[in-house]
Amino acid sequence: MHNKNFLARLSAFLPLFALLVVAALALRRIDDFDTWWHLASGRWIALHMSVPVTDPLSFTVPHNEWINLQWLYDLSMYGVYMLAGANGLVIAATLCFVGTFVLLLANVRRVLPPLAATLWLVWVAMTVSERLLVRPEMASFPLLAGVLLILARGRGNEGRRLWLLAPLMLAWANLHSLFIVGMAAIVCACGGAVIAQAPLLPRTWRRDSAWPAPARKRLFVWGAIAAACTLVNPYFYEAWVFPLELMSRIDGSSGVYQVIGEFRPPFSGYFPTFAIGSYQLMVFSAVAVVVGAGLVRALGRSDGHDAARDGGFDVGALVFTAALAWLSLLARRNIGVFAIGAAPFLAQCAKVLVSRLPRAWRQADGMAIRGLTLAAPAALVALMLFVASNAWYARMGETHEFGLGVFEANFPVRAVEFFRSQGLPGPTYNDMTAGGYLAWDDPSGKGVYIDGRLEVYDTDFFSAYMQSLNDGRLWLQEADRRGINSAILFHRWGNRQSLIRFLVGSRQWGLVYYDEVAAVFVRVSAAGDPLVSKARTAFMSEWRPRTDALLDGPCATWSWQWPVERYTAMVAYARLIEVLGDRDLALTLFEKALLLPLPFDYELETLMRAARYRAARGDLAQARMHLERARSLDPHNSDLLSMIAELDTMSH
Repeated sequence: MHNKNFLARLSAFLPLFALLVVAALALRRIDDFDTWWHLASGRWIALHMSVPVTDPLSFTVPHNEWINLQWLYDLSMYGVYMLAGANGLVIAATLCFVGTFVLLLANVRRVLPPLAATLWLVWVAMTVSERLLVRPEMASFPLLAGVLLILARGRGNEGRRLWLLAPLMLAWANLHSLFIVGMAAIVCACGGAVIAQAPLLPRTWRRDSAWPAPARKRLFVWGAIAAACTLVNPYFYEAWVFPLELMSRIDGSSGVYQVIGEFRPPFSGYFPTFAIGSYQLMVFSAVAVVVGAGLVRALGRSDGHDAARDGGFDVGALVFTAALAWLSLLARRNIGVFAIGAAPFLAQCAKVLVSRLPRAWRQADGMAIRGLTLAAPAALVALMLFVASNAWYARMGETHEFGLGVFEANFPVRAVEFFRSQGLPGPTYNDMTAGGYLAWDDPSGKGVYIDGRLEVYDTDFFSAYMQSLNDGRLWLQEADRRGINSAILFHRWGNRQSLIRFLVGSRQWGLVYYDEVAAVFVRVSAAGDPLVSKARTAFMSEWRPRTDALLDGPCATWSWQWPVERYTAMVAYARLIEVLGDRDLALTLFEKALLLPLPFDYELETLMRAARYRAARGDLAQARMHLERARSLDPHNSDLLSMIAELDTMSH
């Protein structure tokens, strides 16, 4: 009896461990490129006491319409930043995402016991982990979970709390364009309540989808009021139309957007992570569970059977889940919406299937259940520590770090300081990655060339941007046409390096600054040689030593954490130096990086690059040491084996 009481108490606390896992995944330093333009937007709104109707942040499309459906989010986050800085934003995001899972927990616990609910929430959290960013999803996720919980409970309490849909949708329509997903959930619930009255479906499906008459009436009334509330926004009915127009960004009809990772389909094979694998497994499992539950209920009892006890098979929730699945298959950015929005219905379907298992398999005091209950806390604590140590991100190849503050290896912070200190001229060209931060901290004061607001930059502009980024001659024509006098390029991505090489070899442009994040160029003809010479002197005497000191100095992480920012910065800097042609310094930097704990892909590539430079210098023994270390990591790598064979030839 004592053991049973202990297990019962432990089981009741298990969901708390799932919420702690969510908190660990969400508590990460600011690393998303778009966070900064949201802050810039909020600052503009606060200063002008209005919502802009055209783009105020760029010099390239100042007359383009900007339907900024997340204006209230931007303003709120700017307020948080002004009060509590970057740490405040991280904490706010963590609270929002944990709140999302608190609401999900309340929903799935209606049909799942504590252990099953805990494991399900952890699965959802790991699937959503890519989207736990300081972006408007931190508002949309809890609002979606809240709307679904209100709808789920609306049947049992005669719909007395359905009035909450109205203020939630009013807020959501001014926080993020994903409010359309919340309205879809309400419409699907109304549709399910209607179709439950028609003899078109199996009786059990109709029973599971039915709403009691008082609740059904309130659902229709408050659903209509909620829809009307979404029109209370700065753009009126355009708020409904615009999210549908943006579908061209993710539906594949405009192929140019497929260069953006989050717009690619999650089954495309692009940058596989644990979250993507978790999502793919969830999709296949969802199909099996939904089909199985649908068949079980269709062939089940149609009398006074208690559907709520089994979870039920709600047709409205089925349609909503299918719509979210379709959206998620279009673009990986929608994975989080699918996982959170589908979680309650999939839990109901799982309950239907479990309820048909033999009673002996379902007993809570079974040996397997007891073992899982005892093991779950330790396993979840280990998972939390795995995330907090950054090992999770290192193993997945993701540039995130657990903790507070800013992941500065993602943003041109010092490049902007240098630009401003030297009085470099604008307008300034920037790539889209650097554009988010430059929208916030614009050293020229003339606005950005482009940032992440693809609702502002139309398809023609974005296509031209991509073409010029990959073709130096087109880039020069664009720079001349727009009177661009300087450029700040985020250099970590490989598709920036060809433009950097081109500009380094151009007589019209001078490289005046570079660090582990960005390279800065100035038009020689516009700025004049004296300004370029002055900037280069300042860079060599003051700013380059600052970069060296930063990369050689103590890491921002604790000794028990993987230094993700440090090795990301070190390897990126080494690759840039390689592009600039300084092989000796590149070798030094690559070998410094090898002194850090590196994830598999980083270590393998760094070893091979260092070996290539060592061999070119005639240091064959050191080159072989690097290659043998690489072979211990990946003994079947064809490029590596070719390098070893070539080295053997050189040795003889």
